[in-house]
Amino acid sequence: MRSMIALSVLALIPASALAQQDLKCDVTKGQDYLDCSDRQFKTYLGKYLCVIDHVAGIQYDDELGNTRPFVGRIKPTEDKFFMEIAEDSSLECGSIWPAATQTKDCRTKYKMTVKSKSIFLRENGYSALLPQTFVTTGGQMVIVAGGRFNGNYRFGWDSYAFEGRCEKLN
Repeated sequence: MRSMIALSVLALIPASALAQQDLKCDVTKGQDYLDCSDRQFKTYLGKYLCVIDHVAGIQYDDELGNTRPFVGRIKPTEDKFFMEIAEDSSLECGSIWPAATQTKDCRTKYKMTVKSKSIFLRENGYSALLPQTFVTTGGQMVIVAGGRFNGNYRFGWDSYAFEGRCEKLN
């Protein structure tokens, strides 16, 4: 019985490795790079459950920045949130990254919708180029393959840097 379990686990490892290898783009093997990278980007689409592991920053007691700031590790009031990454073309790219777009008809390609009460991640984000780098009015968030993320956020005089992990739900 144990040998059957061990064999089934070993059979899954090569299949998983082949699936990951299929996502890697290699122009030298005759793959169409744009199609291949589009396939890679589509793996980011979906819903996630995320946990903020660490937050550091500068935080003032008042909104005017007149008080002495607290600098160091900050405990978030809510450390779990739901996020969805989807394709979107509702905004012009130039409204997010003006230098990255030269045409007037460019539209954003990806949208990050956040369901969170946390001050660090309470705004939806948009990306004109990649499905893993999102810009909000207060900062930016980057998620990488495997689910790790980090970002920064400014709120008034306060400034935060955070990092954590996400598990894809679908």
